Amino acid sequence: MNNILALIHEVCRVIHFIITLYIIFFIGYYSLSSHQMGGFYLFSIGFSEIILILVIAYVFIGPQDLPKVARWLGRLMKRIRLLMSEIKTQSGWDDLLKETEGVQREITETIKENQELVRKSISGVENELKEVHQELNQNIEEAKKETLRQNKEV
Repeated sequence: MNNILALIHEVCRVIHFIITLYIIFFIGYYSLSSHQMGGFYLFSIGFSEIILILVIAYVFIGPQDLPKVARWLGRLMKRIRLLMSEIKTQSGWDDLLKETEGVQREITETIKENQELVRKSISGVENELKEVHQELNQNIEEAKKETLRQNKEV
């Protein structure tokens, strides 16, 4: 009976560890906007390094205290994020970023408008060149006919 209880206890500890690992993985994945960093990286540490750190933490901290430490780290990350957002707002980085986005949008719109004007101008010039080409061809044909008529008269 004691062996079965010990086995159940050990299985619960392993399941607890796996759940903690899962939670830490998703805290790191969603909190640090990994889509901008090209994959799952937590402070330039790859996923395999995180697994190694968690295994070491499991050994040294123990399965009972590991969830407490994970919660503490999660709270710490939340505080750091809040502090960083507060620093951004107080320093004016957010306003500067919004202003730069506005300027970028205006520049993009101006470029699109200018591209359309250039396209219209080019199409107008092409039409004029086609007309001039047709007139020149007509003049050349008339000159050939006139030359042939003058040669026949002579």
